[in-house]
Amino acid sequence: MLLDSLTGINKDRKGYLQSDKGYYITGFNTLIKKATNKDIDLALNYAVELVSDFEKIDYKLLSVDLVDRKQKLDSLLLVYDIKVGKLYIGRIFIDLMDLIQRKMISFSYYKRVSFREFNQDTDTHSSYEKFSEKEANRRRQRNYHKRKKYRK
Repeated sequence: MLLDSLTGINKDRKGYLQSDKGYYITGFNTLIKKATNKDIDLALNYAVELVSDFEKIDYKLLSVDLVDRKQKLDSLLLVYDIKVGKLYIGRIFIDLMDLIQRKMISFSYYKRVSFREFNQDTDTHSSYEKFSEKEANRRRQRNYHKRKKYRK
């Protein structure tokens, strides 16, 4: 199966990877300071190759979908979803800056992860995590005394 051959993707992740909504963590950021017009024309190809190297997936399997395009005064921001078949594996932001003295290209890749991996990476804790035994006893005792007046 295709999912088994992809690095870091198991069968449990298949469901949430089929939607573009979810959790993303930073994969990499790359900047080309002295870009030429040819580099700007090939920026999307560079982005696909960078993601291919980062995710260790053959670049021929990757496809891109344009999500957003924002024109600013001195730059153009392109946002693409990176897919393998139907599975969304990440999102890349390509910022093409055309300044007077030089041209620059910035690539920012955000990897698609599960909620659990997102919590581990950002060190946030869910309110659904289990309490320690001591805290659970404290809560039980407090609830017992709160409800005592309603008992007969």
